[in-house]
Amino acid sequence: MVTMCLLLLFSSGSTQPSFRSFPHVRSTQRWVLDLIRTGAERSITFRGLVAAFDRTDTIVYVERGLCGFGHLSACVPQTVVVAAETRYVRVMFDARRGAGAIEVLALIGHELQHALEIATATEVRTAEDAGRLFRRIGFSPHCPAGVPDCYETDAARQVGDRIRDELTSGVVPGRAAKR
Repeated sequence: MVTMCLLLLFSSGSTQPSFRSFPHVRSTQRWVLDLIRTGAERSITFRGLVAAFDRTDTIVYVERGLCGFGHLSACVPQTVVVAAETRYVRVMFDARRGAGAIEVLALIGHELQHALEIATATEVRTAEDAGRLFRRIGFSPHCPAGVPDCYETDAARQVGDRIRDELTSGVVPGRAAKR
């Protein structure tokens, strides 16, 4: 029985990413999972980010929500929860701001990069650890009023830009360019 289940799990002939391929990036919202699937199918950078979490002890939940009291489009609340040696981090984004799917995926990718910065820093086990990490690797841009301790990294900015470029180019990874 176990052998049969393993054969079924690993015998999917598809080369496209599936949710089984990315068990460390999750959502409780089906439409967000569909959005993540689209990002992974259409952007090699987005796909690489999502896959990178599977090599860590971190599970990230991507959810729609408000950041910085509604002043930010997306964020990684610096809360890190540890349970049974697994770390849990959230990525939140505000889908009400009228951004299209490409911009939302670029925002999610940007924030996934921040979550990956936490995931690859194995010493980060608390919110205080996350704050120290971002003070060390990032910089503090002008924060909107009422938003304490906001941090940015060059890597996250570059990832978001690259995802946006890949999604707007019309080239789907693994397929020939449209002419």
